[in-house]
Amino acid sequence: KLEISQNLKNKYGYQLKEPINTTVTFESVKPAVRFVQSDKVILPEGNQNSVAFEAVSLGAVDVRIIRIYGDNVHQFLQVNELDQQQEIKRVGRLVKKKTIHLNPEGNIDLGTWNRFYLDLSDLVEVEQGAIYRIELGFRKTHSLFPCEGEETDDEQDVNADTDDWDS
Repeated sequence: KLEISQNLKNKYGYQLKEPINTTVTFESVKPAVRFVQSDKVILPEGNQNSVAFEAVSLGAVDVRIIRIYGDNVHQFLQVNELDQQQEIKRVGRLVKKKTIHLNPEGNIDLGTWNRFYLDLSDLVEVEQGAIYRIELGFRKTHSLFPCEGEETDDEQDVNADTDDWDS
C-alpha cells in the first residue's frame, strides 16, 4: 500500500490537493532467455568471437554448441536455411554442453533483463568453414521465479530446440 501525504510539494512549491492512497503490485518477470540479434549471426575471424544474449529471472543458462563441419555445410544447406535444423545429426555434432552461471559475484539484479556475452573462444576451438549452432536454454533449477506447488526433480530443458544429443 502506497500513501502519499498531502504535504508533499512539487518543484514549484505546490502541495497535493488531497493525499493519495493506492495499492502497488510488483510482479516478478517469468524466466526467459533470448539472443540480442534475432537474425543469423556470422562471426568475423579473429579473437572477438562473442555472442550477446539477454536473460531475466535466471541464475544460470545451459549452452549447447553444435558444429556443422565445413565438409558437410553443402549437405546441410540442401535441406535447411541457416536457422533450421532438419537432419542436423547427419552433418553436425554436439561439441560443447555447459551451464553458465550468470551472477557469480552477486552484483546484478537478475529480476530484470540483463545483457550477457558468451565468449565462444572459451567454449570451442573455431574451425574455419564450419557452422556453429548455438542454443540457449534453462532448467527449472536455474529459475529465480517464485513458484508455488510441488517440488519435482524435473530437469527438462526449456527453450531447447534440438533433439536429445545424449542418446
